Amino acid sequence: MMFLVTGGVSSGKSAYAEQLCMGFGCRRVYLAAMRPSGREGRERVSKHRSLRAGKGFETIECYESFPAAVDDPRVEGAAVLLECLGNVVANELFSGAFEPAGAVERIECAVTALVERASDVVIVANEVGADGFAYPAETREYQRVLGELSCKLAQRCDRVVECVAGVPIVLKEEGGHDVPA
Repeated sequence: MMFLVTGGVSSGKSAYAEQLCMGFGCRRVYLAAMRPSGREGRERVSKHRSLRAGKGFETIECYESFPAAVDDPRVEGAAVLLECLGNVVANELFSGAFEPAGAVERIECAVTALVERASDVVIVANEVGADGFAYPAETREYQRVLGELSCKLAQRCDRVVECVAGVPIVLKEEGGHDVPA
């Protein structure tokens, strides 16, 4: 099964996604897509590591190559938490030549492979672009790619949840799956 957990910064989405994975009762793999750069980046990575401590997640760093992480043998049959789609998109667009053409399809293809290999997949995604600010063209393109990808993945998900102020709000629930709350 596939789940999408979305929300703004510090909305509780990561905690909810981890809780969801904990309920699956199988091995847990955490795909960490954030490139730990700068003091703030290192602090966020440290915070997320401490939140996962003792929960049985095996971490695979995937900021260099999300598709390579999908091919990692530890993903097979595991409950996989991808943290987060926004970082996957940023890594795809801003790690080298800025090439947004085909980015949605490339990432969607890797997510499809992940879903085929894993037992369950929980994807965390950021809500960006709702602040009304005018951004440079590259940032607007990032927002477009992330938004389009989030929409496409949400269509395929068994559950889509938005976290607001620490409260998970179910936006979509498919089938009568026995899924942890």
